[in-house]
Amino acid sequence: MTSQRTTSYHREVATRNVEAILDAAEELLRQEGHATISAVAAQAGVSRVTVYAHFPTWEALLEAAVERAVLRTVAALEAASPAEGLAAEALERVLAAGWIDPDDALRILTTSVRDLFTGTSPADRKRSGSRQPG
Repeated sequence: MTSQRTTSYHREVATRNVEAILDAAEELLRQEGHATISAVAAQAGVSRVTVYAHFPTWEALLEAAVERAVLRTVAALEAASPAEGLAAEALERVLAAGWIDPDDALRILTTSVRDLFTGTSPADRKRSGSRQPG
């Protein structure tokens, strides 16, 4: 019984850590337009080792953050019940449910696409001396 409680506790801590890491990555990308593993770890209140334990690469972290954002958006849009009622009312509900600040969305999307499709990471940009957008 103690082993099950310990395992359950460790799972809860891991889940909280992952959520904190993803929240931190999203917040930093929204505010700064860029982030590093170190910055994400500091913002999340965890060590870099913890971040790497859950996300072995910057790309893995970005993919998880984007996937979570897409799932949240889909859930919000589905909850708006677009197939119910008059078309104009349904459209209003969908737009209200899916609305986010376009500047935030563009900043997060730009960073994600650049890093995922060019194969660069914040560390690569730092080593090369190139400037990060912000």
